Amino acid sequence: MTNVNTITQDVVNKIDLCRGVFAILVVIAHALDVATVSRSSSIESTENIFRYVFGHGFYWVMGFFVISGFCIQLSVQKINNNTSFSLKYYMIARLTRILPLYFIALILALLVEFIVRNNRVDYWNQGIHLSGLISQIFVIQNLTETYGCYAPSWSITNEICYYALHGIFLTVFHRSKIPVPLFGLIFCLLGSCAFLYSYTLTDYKFLFNVFLLLLLGSVWYCGVVVAFYHQKILQIYFIRIISNYWLAMLLIVLIVDYYRMLHPQLRNLSLWIVFSAMLLSFIHHSNPRSYFCRKTVLTNFCKELGISSYPIYLIHGSLIILLASNIVFDSWLKAWLLFSLTSVICGWLAKDILEKPVMNWKSNVLRQFI
Repeated sequence: MTNVNTITQDVVNKIDLCRGVFAILVVIAHALDVATVSRSSSIESTENIFRYVFGHGFYWVMGFFVISGFCIQLSVQKINNNTSFSLKYYMIARLTRILPLYFIALILALLVEFIVRNNRVDYWNQGIHLSGLISQIFVIQNLTETYGCYAPSWSITNEICYYALHGIFLTVFHRSKIPVPLFGLIFCLLGSCAFLYSYTLTDYKFLFNVFLLLLLGSVWYCGVVVAFYHQKILQIYFIRIISNYWLAMLLIVLIVDYYRMLHPQLRNLSLWIVFSAMLLSFIHHSNPRSYFCRKTVLTNFCKELGISSYPIYLIHGSLIILLASNIVFDSWLKAWLLFSLTSVICGWLAKDILEKPVMNWKSNVLRQFI
């Protein structure tokens, strides 16, 4: 197992920066989709380029999954010891972090759907009924259906499932020599294949949803593997070289996907590699004396942007639908900019109003279990 102390503060700050940037890129993607849907005229070639470059929020959610697995494994290694692993403490830490703001944002989504019920833009309009709401309440929406403008929250189902799965594996194999990160990765890959095969035989949609859940679980476990084995991985010369060009690799994937030259699953596999290479590059080039380790305006901004990423991600769908349903635009660009800026600014404000108090409350809760 790798030493957590090998992860320097500059790596943490760079990850915080990426979390914030990825959240903003998801907002930009969804804002572009709604801006073009809410406009009656045909899509121009310029919009088409923007749609393929910025209009795929899924790209950046993949990045979130890799970062999430990486950070969760580092957190586990900090609280873990050689004699025991507390599944209770682990799950309380995870759920108190993710659920409070999730349910606050769900209430916002309910209010927005009520406000726009008579003049709603035709986007994310599935599941605006009791069954969709129940799915959201039990956080199973990605296995069933999402509720209207809270559709971007589908990934929260995945996160909680991965938290639970990883916690169970850590509990079962804690005293064994079985490497949990590799076991989890293989489990998700083989499980996804099994459910895909079952789906082809039955055409039962739930099986396909579980297939996607486990397939993306392998993405999440890529982050876990990087956190656990990064010292050994970076001993491989080829990987060190490749990781230096992760940004160029990402641009190549975007360009190839724009021209539809890549199968979606190959694109997804490419993104796993790109974002894993990104983390490896951050670690390989980490330096305790670097600018990103100093307490400066930039490093503080990175930290604040990282904290704001979760509220930005959760509330942007509601804000975009609220604006698109009540304001008429003569230009997709104006709509896109307004949707994006409003979501990011409100998410940044929610960081101080909601996210930080929730994080303080979580710390107080966890002290009771130490």
